[in-house]
Amino acid sequence: MSATRGTAWPFHPWLVLGAIPLLGLCYVALDSSAFWEGTMSRGQVIGRDFVIFWGAAVLLWRGDALTLFDSSVFLPTLDQIIGQKLAFNPYPYPPSSIFVVWPVGLFPYWFALPLWLLSTFAFLANRLRRSRVGWPAIIALLVSPASIVNICSGQNGFLSAALLCGGLLLLERRPLLAGILIGLLSFKPQLGLLLPLLLIAGGYWRSFTAASMTVLLLVVASLPVVGQEGWSLYVDKSMPQQMDFLQHGSGYFQHMSPTYFMTVRLLGGSLATAWSAQALGAIFVAAASLWVFRQKVAFDLKIAIALSATALFSPYLLTYDLMIVPVAILLAARCTTWHWAEKGVFLLAWIGPLLAILPVPPLGAVFLSLLFLVILRRTVLAARQGPLRT
Repeated sequence: MSATRGTAWPFHPWLVLGAIPLLGLCYVALDSSAFWEGTMSRGQVIGRDFVIFWGAAVLLWRGDALTLFDSSVFLPTLDQIIGQKLAFNPYPYPPSSIFVVWPVGLFPYWFALPLWLLSTFAFLANRLRRSRVGWPAIIALLVSPASIVNICSGQNGFLSAALLCGGLLLLERRPLLAGILIGLLSFKPQLGLLLPLLLIAGGYWRSFTAASMTVLLLVVASLPVVGQEGWSLYVDKSMPQQMDFLQHGSGYFQHMSPTYFMTVRLLGGSLATAWSAQALGAIFVAAASLWVFRQKVAFDLKIAIALSATALFSPYLLTYDLMIVPVAILLAARCTTWHWAEKGVFLLAWIGPLLAILPVPPLGAVFLSLLFLVILRRTVLAARQGPLRT
């Protein structure tokens, strides 16, 4: 089986460019309805989570780097910067992430927000175009539900997708650059938990080394800015707070998290049951993905498996992180012809990020699991046919 390089659609293109964007617009309307009476509502600003990045960058330029990693100081300081009592908005990223957010502090908030979204999506589009993903597919990504959620949240989903997808897609052609991109993804470590194992399983040792060195250099480079104290604050205060929020947070946050862990919690399961479900699911997707990376099958199928596995492996994943899912669907779709039932699974996974605002059972992890299993089945069939011929 050989991978086709043209634009292949997992379902009818008019559905992607028509009906699904309409659902996205409905999401925008519902999500932004609380802002209609003013520029601020529910203790949030328009752009929502971007206020964390921008406020952190402002503090970095002021020389107050340590403030970022102690929420008891960061939260009231952020209120002062914005001039408004905000919702709970801690800075949950490691000290090495300062190089990601630092530039946005050079601009006023209302200019920095669109610049952030446009530049990070342009980076994602550039990485995909260099892997011969067509413009129609990239436009479909821009209007996908995951993209709409990321834009409404002012989040970093475009950037993390660009680094993860871009790095994986370069493994065979430019292994050193692939490793650097994957290493830069360490600003969001929960998305990289499975990657070292996949690189080792696939024999991508140059990428593994480059990624490891990139992470190490980022840590070392952060020390003159945050010092050892900054890392101590992150480990002693920020990380435990994130764990507490994951386990005991409630409300909208829970519905935005399509993980095995949160699915069990939303269904009323105990913490022990939730962690057991997450562990079992993670072990399965890890084992299956590692097997795939050792097979001689279409490269795009391998990357689609890696992306869908990444979405299932971590217990801490939110809807704006799901930009990697439509990329996985589009990569898988151009490898072969898919059955209508498989396309139905693609469609469910594509619209999955919209579930957070709908009064429906927690099905996000179910849709992602079905996507993983569908792609895995085709990969197993491809492996049985023997080595890929190009």
